Amino acid sequence: MPFQAEDIRHHLQNILTGSASEAEITAVVQIFRSIVEPYLGYLRRSLVHVCTQQGMTISDVTYDCIAEALARDERDGFTQIENFVNSLNGPLDTLPSDEIIMALRSFLTRVADAQLARLYALTDPAGAKIHRNIRNCVSSSSVFSLTKESRGLVLRPLSVDSCDDLQEFPIEELERCFGFKGSPSCTIPQLLKKLYDVLAGQDVYRRSVALVDVVQLFKKGYAFDLEAQESEQEIFSSGNLTNFEVAEICEHVEKSLKEKIFLTYLVKGKLTKSQAEAIVHAFHDMLADWCTVEAPDPSLHEYISPYLVIDERSFESELRPKMSYLLKFVRSELSVRLIRDL
Repeated sequence: MPFQAEDIRHHLQNILTGSASEAEITAVVQIFRSIVEPYLGYLRRSLVHVCTQQGMTISDVTYDCIAEALARDERDGFTQIENFVNSLNGPLDTLPSDEIIMALRSFLTRVADAQLARLYALTDPAGAKIHRNIRNCVSSSSVFSLTKESRGLVLRPLSVDSCDDLQEFPIEELERCFGFKGSPSCTIPQLLKKLYDVLAGQDVYRRSVALVDVVQLFKKGYAFDLEAQESEQEIFSSGNLTNFEVAEICEHVEKSLKEKIFLTYLVKGKLTKSQAEAIVHAFHDMLADWCTVEAPDPSLHEYISPYLVIDERSFESELRPKMSYLLKFVRSELSVRLIRDL
């Protein structure tokens, strides 16, 4: 549906002040849908199979994206909308109309990308880890660059022509060129170097290749230890995240963590209220450390000690198993959120 920038400006102002009527909220939902649904349906059509494998339609995913953008917090406020407006280049009431529309499209496509990434990680957890490890490697690579295009994220070999006027490299032919035999142990950098040699060494097909295709190529032909190739200190290293994006990711992860602690431990009496609160604070500090360039590496016991008086022996028997499980949960949530683009 067509909409005017002045309409969305007025609706957002009322949402922020808490004076938006149900009719206005409905109008915002329809405006958001007019942006998100075409983006999912046309620009990202190669990922429709991810939705179908989860038993979802494009409309289902669209409304999930809208629900996330309009989610309320414990104060009944619209946190995502508040963050979006605060990230604008000026006050909402004075910003040019075209800037509002462009910023809104950017905000909603980021939400949609994150939703697709979560679906991707649910459908293919191993592929999601390979995806993230490739991005981490490419961020400092001397052989590939990573660009965002209408077909998603694309690997482009450096120092050679991408030959974009040629047809795409068929994935079956790429597999044949790799000469898969068994499942040797390989690292992501080794595989990227081999991919570069294959692409640069031919001039029949386009030398750029979609990242999602590379993930499936690596996953199909080789075995390697994914856990050994990633660390908490590198958790925020890919994608040149802005401070706003980092804060947004941490906010979502902490919210998921609180829900997990509440449902898994607190309501079942496996943790006291003080223990649960201490664990939340400990992981908040851990996330903050992971965001820094040179993060310290204290133990789980050291993280929780400022918030809960507990000796080492009691911690080992009572809390370490639970915090170790929650640590894996947090890393999984981060992996999903950090994919962001496909």
